[in-house]
Amino acid sequence: MKHLTLSLSLFICCSACLCAASTMRSMSVDRRDGVLRWDDDKSEVALFGVNYYPPFSVDYRAIKALGLNHEDIIRQDVAHFARLGLDAIRLHCWDREISDLDGNLVDNEHLRLLDFLIDECAKHGIYTVLTPIAWWGTAQEYKGFATQYQTIREMTTQKDAWEKQARYLEQFANHVNRYRGKRYADDEAVAVFELINEPLYPDGTSDDLVTDYINTLANAVRKTGTRKGIFYNTWANRIQACANADIDGVSNVWYPTGLVAGRMLSGNHLARVNDYPSLRDERLAKKAKIIYEFDAADVHTSYLYPAIAREFRHSGVQIATQFQYDAMALADSNCNWKTHYLNLAYTPSKALSFAIAAEAFRSIPCGQDYGTLPENQRFANARLDPDADLSEWLSDNSFLHSNSTSSAPPAPHKLTRVWGVGSSPVVRYQGNGAYFLDKVADGDWLLEVYPDTVMLRDPYSGSQTHQGSPTEKVRLVFRDNSMQLSLPDLKGDLILQQLAGPKRQPTAIPGTSRAIAGDAPFPVSPGCYRLCRQDRSTQSPTIPPSIRADFVLPPQPTTKNDVALRITLPIQTLADERALPVVAEGVLAHDDDRLTLVLTQGRSGNITRMPMEPDPSRRNHWLASVNGKGLGGAGRYQVRIEVSGKDGVTSFPGGLPLPTDPRAMTDPLPLIDLTQPVKLPETVTDEQGPLFQNSQDTQAGVLRMDARTYAAKPDHSSLFVPFTPAAIAAMPTAAASANALRVTLRGGPQSNRVELSLTQDDGQSFCTILPVGSTWSTHTVLIADLRPHVSATAKEISLDKVNQLRLIAGKWLYKDAADQPHSIEIKDCSLIYSLPNLSMVVLDEPLQPIIAEFSAPRHREVRAGHSTHIVGRDQDSFATLLGSQGFNAAGSHVSINVSVPECARAILQDHQDFNTLILVARAVYPWSKRLELVINELDGTPWGTQAITLGTDWQDIHIPIKSLTFFKHWQPSCPPDRGGENDGLRVQNINRVSFCYGQWLLGDDAGKIQGIAIQELRLANIPEQP
Repeated sequence: MKHLTLSLSLFICCSACLCAASTMRSMSVDRRDGVLRWDDDKSEVALFGVNYYPPFSVDYRAIKALGLNHEDIIRQDVAHFARLGLDAIRLHCWDREISDLDGNLVDNEHLRLLDFLIDECAKHGIYTVLTPIAWWGTAQEYKGFATQYQTIREMTTQKDAWEKQARYLEQFANHVNRYRGKRYADDEAVAVFELINEPLYPDGTSDDLVTDYINTLANAVRKTGTRKGIFYNTWANRIQACANADIDGVSNVWYPTGLVAGRMLSGNHLARVNDYPSLRDERLAKKAKIIYEFDAADVHTSYLYPAIAREFRHSGVQIATQFQYDAMALADSNCNWKTHYLNLAYTPSKALSFAIAAEAFRSIPCGQDYGTLPENQRFANARLDPDADLSEWLSDNSFLHSNSTSSAPPAPHKLTRVWGVGSSPVVRYQGNGAYFLDKVADGDWLLEVYPDTVMLRDPYSGSQTHQGSPTEKVRLVFRDNSMQLSLPDLKGDLILQQLAGPKRQPTAIPGTSRAIAGDAPFPVSPGCYRLCRQDRSTQSPTIPPSIRADFVLPPQPTTKNDVALRITLPIQTLADERALPVVAEGVLAHDDDRLTLVLTQGRSGNITRMPMEPDPSRRNHWLASVNGKGLGGAGRYQVRIEVSGKDGVTSFPGGLPLPTDPRAMTDPLPLIDLTQPVKLPETVTDEQGPLFQNSQDTQAGVLRMDARTYAAKPDHSSLFVPFTPAAIAAMPTAAASANALRVTLRGGPQSNRVELSLTQDDGQSFCTILPVGSTWSTHTVLIADLRPHVSATAKEISLDKVNQLRLIAGKWLYKDAADQPHSIEIKDCSLIYSLPNLSMVVLDEPLQPIIAEFSAPRHREVRAGHSTHIVGRDQDSFATLLGSQGFNAAGSHVSINVSVPECARAILQDHQDFNTLILVARAVYPWSKRLELVINELDGTPWGTQAITLGTDWQDIHIPIKSLTFFKHWQPSCPPDRGGENDGLRVQNINRVSFCYGQWLLGDDAGKIQGIAIQELRLANIPEQP
């Protein structure tokens, strides 16, 4: 991998500037007031940055799997940290990778890379927060001390574990960084020690014991003689124990948008970052405060980070580090921790917003309160505009913006830097990548341009760890874009010169110098440039120390003649003439490829086809407008896009080529015949009788597998179903065109999932997990979505070799219900050609827009408990099962949060005469009969009810809107003028829906396993009964 590197100590750089960028200052906590201060001038420390993990665990392995050099990756990313103005990183070190069973520090490649990272950051003025103990396991076999304990709760409360942790911490702090020649305990580049990441304790553990544990760890570090601040993690809310402990400060976390939604969250989330009171506890008044992790997880917008920084400063936070920055080598797939996504090249708007947040964090006085929404959308020099997906920083000398803006800087003639994405009154730019303009002298500027981005898939979707070959989510596009400047300092005739060269020895690229007019547009491609007036072109300026890093251009993606599209459409619209856009974003194999939008009413109804045209305002985007009236009336429509060209026709979503033989799309191949006897496995018994048994009803053509329980060993059962001889004979031919299975299944009352696998004649199996319900449901499974079974050695299925299917059920599928009876039935299975579709609903009178839906197989944000995708009220719908092992502790609960779709919010702007909520839900267990509903408005005002009573059958539950009450405990920081006697839910402002249930709702049944299934929540106008 080659990268274009240019020292930003351009042209001539005095040694004083280089020293200024790398001189590190020591800091310590003043215990009189609990403030972290610089030792030299006693001013308050304020550092803002990211978590970053190439030395350890999944990032280390993913980089190694790509055959890349970890040091090169670290250099590139640290340069980007500096480019964004960040001054802190944080790592929780995988202690299992750098320790032995007795707690001795092990010097190895992971520790060497940690040394290297600290040194590389120090060269750019970036401080490191070290958390020596992470507890987390690793995929490789390591013999660290933590491997001896089943849970972190044992490690925090067993005295023998304390001794090993203390030994490890002392040796860790005494370790001499091989690149800096200093102990971590003494190195100014190490900001503070945070003793352990996210500790937990067994139920009933006293605060006194926790305090003793904290002091044991703190004393181990303090024995090294370090003067650095020693911090302890309060995420488990042991505030009193931390207040009593002999430590300098505490750390905490904030994920205001939740975690692991499984998809990109839409909607306005500003109300969720309106206040952060967690660290304003009086018991912590004399403790310094840092945030070890935070993020607006699963949110791709660019206005939240500055608001988060604002609330941190309000709460007295002095160091804050986001979790986690994606290494550039991995960022195209976001293959690790997919709920987070931040990278300068791949998420330019978020990155610029993060740079603005860093400016705000350093500028806002500690403890400053800017009030609540909407007033707090302006603070310091920052302005937030969620409607425009925009954050800005406007000062006399700096103009930063995360998206296109009409705002003008207050003093254009004083500007020394302009950083942005999109256009502004100062820079008109055609691309969507980031650019940086930095003044190096009068009439002389440095211009850095990063590539455009194209989002091919939802980057927040998929599993949370790197497994196999990662799927490309975002692609960088290198091309010319038009740029036009309106800078008072760059008027008249200008010279644009592209620059390149090794570190600290920049050279002009021959033949790239060109004259341009200061007010005229000019083409510019990704790279680094000197942009100056002609009278300055022969002079060599001194680069200011604020420009701290080398320019690192991301690598160009491997040339691909492929097509990839991501589709955005309204999931519901009205049966009127209102035009709503369907948007495709992506890349084409050839410039003359054509896009066609295909809409099918129902399963096989009327088909509407319309061309999609390029979006004139955004490259790599295509548009078509649909309206409900023109489609053929109300109902559900299947939506896909065909891309036609010299390579044939490809259908999206899925990227599947259309077969050349049209019969392949209509003629299924039956694989099994259950009207004929199938050889069944022998019944498995135990001392209580039959444990697993199977049966067949040949008259009905049904095969059934039963289990009395999966709670004990053996904890799973399976059933092989052979293909018919006719199917096996036809497989080699059918495999050439078929791409999916169609299978019909049914489950017992507690059996909501089953694993289905196809098995080849060589024993290799490829599987997927399907939701099932108590009624028959038919599923379409793409062959490409089947994954190798854990025992398989092949990576891809050979469909022509498949000769049987297998059903598997077990403890891992049913979680809390493993000890219940289970049954799975199969009726038929065929091989077909199928084109995946998206779904859109056209609504007609009586209008009932859906504001929370679970009909598509996607994850939602769940807090505590677990969620499972299951079949809904009918076989064409899906729902989410929200479950828990039981609510034994006071206040224990599980909740799920859903953003209201943008298209629904658009409908509500014109139709507000709704008086009823209709919830489609049921209790999975008879005792799971109560549910709480909370609806948040755009300003955060919450309205709710705890009066929802459920039965075990699916039902439409009518909830009068006027019955909702003000739920201030859900959002204490909502506007003070809301919630009064004459106030109520403002339908047009509905933003987010939450469902919750727990111990306080279920009474004596709370400790049992629990489950509630939710399909959708919609609005209606129901005539009131006289």
